[in-house]
Amino acid sequence: MSALRLIVVGTDAAFAGAIREVISVQLPESVAETLDPAHLKSRPLADGLVIDGRTDAAQAAALAARLRAMGFAGALVVLSEGDTAAALAAAGAAQASPHELAGQLVAHLAEQLSLAGSEHSAQIMRARRLVAAGEIAMRFQHSLNNPLAGILAEAQLMQLDSLPPEQLAAVERIIGLCRRIIELGKSLDGMGERK
Repeated sequence: MSALRLIVVGTDAAFAGAIREVISVQLPESVAETLDPAHLKSRPLADGLVIDGRTDAAQAAALAARLRAMGFAGALVVLSEGDTAAALAAAGAAQASPHELAGQLVAHLAEQLSLAGSEHSAQIMRARRLVAAGEIAMRFQHSLNNPLAGILAEAQLMQLDSLPPEQLAAVERIIGLCRRIIELGKSLDGMGERK
């Protein structure tokens, strides 16, 4: 199977770079490049296109319709806000929020590629599952850290009290276990971004 080839269509180089970064992190086996819309003269040789429609959503929707009319059957995702969903749906394209790239872009690409019957659908679905697992891990870490910090603080305060040796040993075990769990949580820190 060849690498998934995606093209980011837009004139804002910094934003296109951010899109390519999201793609490379979530789909490491893919190849993403940037193309100015003015250079898009014929049907592109790509599995999917991500069109920057932030400044002119209507023009982006028209570009998506033109690409479909030229016979482009790959994934089409337009990054825009506003009331272009109907026009994009008519063009066979998906709309994603430019403010939620990490959460929406790959999901829309996966949906579009599965509709197109792409050989890369399985790869993208696997990437979506890994991203979801990373998000769950991050939520779990956050939910665990708050009460754990409270338990650790209380145990450290108890450690300062004059306690009998067996109670002091129990408090030290609590502190040690809390620190172990905190370290385990830290190992999850970048999981959502890496996956």
